[in-house]
Amino acid sequence: MSTMGWTLLAAALLAISAQSNGCYIQNCPRGGKRAVETEPRSCAACGLGGQCVGPSICCGGLLGGGHGGSCIVGGPLSAPCKRENLHPEPCRPGGGSSCGLEGICAAPGICCTDVTCSIDSTCDDVTEKAGVTFSGATGGLANPTGDLLRKLLLLANADLE
Repeated sequence: MSTMGWTLLAAALLAISAQSNGCYIQNCPRGGKRAVETEPRSCAACGLGGQCVGPSICCGGLLGGGHGGSCIVGGPLSAPCKRENLHPEPCRPGGGSSCGLEGICAAPGICCTDVTCSIDSTCDDVTEKAGVTFSGATGGLANPTGDLLRKLLLLANADLE
């Protein structure tokens, strides 16, 4: 093959690769890149009845005094949230409303993106506005040990108030 032939072949391959939108293993939707989008799935449970908001953020449940108005970034309680990056489909935590730039009201007064959380007054009435509940049906503690731990935490917080 001549030099001109190789040049044309390289140009054709470059044009084809520029026109294609690859979908990689980590970000392909179920059914391929042209699949019909469905409702986002619920995010994984974490901590003491909380729900993952990002790969290292756990919000709600019994975090921060049993009122559901707290988030933990990093640490062992948010460890299950790291698995969220392995799912090909995005999740939406608790049906919360939008806030900030690309954020979601994760707990009362707290707006989170998948990277960080901040205080946001638009999220002050998140439980009334969006009906967000982070504890789920069993709160992630559907065993006698978990129920005992929940009661101990509630008693400890009642003593502090």
